Amino acid sequence: MFERIKQVKKLSKEACNVNSLARDEDNRLIVNLSIKNDDGFLSPYSLKGEPQLAGETAEFLEHSIKNTKHTDDISFHVHSSVIDENEQVEYKQAIKCYYTHEITEVKIKMKRNAISSVLMILLGILVFALRIIFSSVFPNEIFLSVLDVVAWVFVWEATDLFFFRRTELRQELLQYLKIYTADIKFINE
Repeated sequence: MFERIKQVKKLSKEACNVNSLARDEDNRLIVNLSIKNDDGFLSPYSLKGEPQLAGETAEFLEHSIKNTKHTDDISFHVHSSVIDENEQVEYKQAIKCYYTHEITEVKIKMKRNAISSVLMILLGILVFALRIIFSSVFPNEIFLSVLDVVAWVFVWEATDLFFFRRTELRQELLQYLKIYTADIKFINE
């Protein structure tokens, strides 16, 4: 059994070494991307003057940096023979526009999350206060137990929203910021 665990650890270590990325002169991780056909790079729908990245392209960019540390800066090296200089400018702008919107959306979600957390904890405190008031005025154990449960549900939901879901949103925001600030180089092949 221990041999099997050692073997799994060894294979896992080898897999991590295979996926290790090189760094450029500015110590950014180099993510090499290859584009053979750029027809689906941009979405056919966009606001006027703002090229929009296609959802599949954004998903690919996010997946390509999924296993990198949040502290690492990224440099995308896009290898392609089908992208001309005008498209390079447009594609860089599309990436910036897309991730500007994504960052804004996540920030709004985080703000709503914080407001919901505060409201839930206040409702929990209010129900606990009602429980204390009713315990002296209306000493029915079943009713008081229901109030306890309701109060704890509000408190737990506030905890879950703020400490667990907010962490996921923060990680998503860091990933979007990493792509937004990434250096993008087009290499003609």
